[in-house]
Amino acid sequence: MKHQAKKQTRSQHMPVVIVCILILVLAVMGLGMHFIKKYIPTKERMNLTEYYGQPGDGEMAVVLGTEIMEERALMSGNQIYLPLDMVNTYLNQRYYWDSADQQVLYATPSELQYYPAAESGEGDVWLKDGTVYLRLGFVQKFTDLDAYVYENPNRVAIQYRFTGVQTTTVKKDTSIRYQGGIKSPILTDVKTGDTLIFLEELEDWAQVATMDGYIGYVQKDTIASAETKDFERSFEKEEYTYLTMDGKVNMSWHQVTSQDANAYLADTIANVSGVNVISPTWYYIQDTAGNIGNIASADYVALAHERGLKVWGLIDNFTAEVSTTDTLSQLSSRQNMIQQLIQSATTVGLDGINVDFETLSEDAGPHFLEFLRELSIECHKNNLVLSVNKDWW
Repeated sequence: MKHQAKKQTRSQHMPVVIVCILILVLAVMGLGMHFIKKYIPTKERMNLTEYYGQPGDGEMAVVLGTEIMEERALMSGNQIYLPLDMVNTYLNQRYYWDSADQQVLYATPSELQYYPAAESGEGDVWLKDGTVYLRLGFVQKFTDLDAYVYENPNRVAIQYRFTGVQTTTVKKDTSIRYQGGIKSPILTDVKTGDTLIFLEELEDWAQVATMDGYIGYVQKDTIASAETKDFERSFEKEEYTYLTMDGKVNMSWHQVTSQDANAYLADTIANVSGVNVISPTWYYIQDTAGNIGNIASADYVALAHERGLKVWGLIDNFTAEVSTTDTLSQLSSRQNMIQQLIQSATTVGLDGINVDFETLSEDAGPHFLEFLRELSIECHKNNLVLSVNKDWW
């Protein structure tokens, strides 16, 4: 009887034991799930269309350096076109849009080149819906950059900074995540030895960027300390040469208001010492067609040279009724001014030209810079110094 009672008691306790074991198993499983959710990195991949944005038909997302741009590039066949404003702002400001003649001008050290705009993506310049685009290959012709092109979504990543770059090296295979945290989706994977651009250091994470256009976060213990790096480049930059003088330039302006006033140079410099360049105010803009007033004198230059002075003829924009912006924004007007200046300079024997354009509006800025580029080409051909007064900015 006692044996039967003990057996019956054990049988009665078995369900309780099983329930306890099940509770314990569930508790362990719950703790395990909590551990997994909290401490195990997610393998979820970031939706790249959401990350870069959905390009429209015929468009591409653009990553410039470490920034995803709002502006889009265009595609035409296998050609990529970048907005001119983007190129001028970030990559190379020497591309000048000549709206009157619907063309892009590019001034090299030795010549002015002309690139007419097409209404479709067939040439170097594409004018679409009032916006100017430049073919990527055309930009690369004159600009040191690396471009990485991808699909899904269509995008182009461009690197253009290669000196003084903060970089870091990957110490072990890891993932770059959208945000700092192991539960943030993965943007891309990187391998040991890969070079990343170092952007910002946080407590446990660092913000980095890849060369091919991903900007995100990695755990700090997976990368080396940041260092400044200059990348070796094979791009051959345009070579600009400059005329120089022995010693410092000590220039004095000479206010000359008429041909007769040129005769007073000897009196003007009689008691002057330490000056090696004199700049007479000989030229001024007369109209928006680019015609200039000219009171230059060969005798003046000859006397100055006798006294050991270089002569840089000055041109100004002080004629109030003539719009400098309207004048400089026309290719024909700029070229007219340049042709007259160079002809006069060579005729009277000038050593250089000094440009004194003042109170320029912001709108005039790009046209003024283009004028200087075009003038510098002709000055270089004729062995003339080109100097600019800083008052304009």
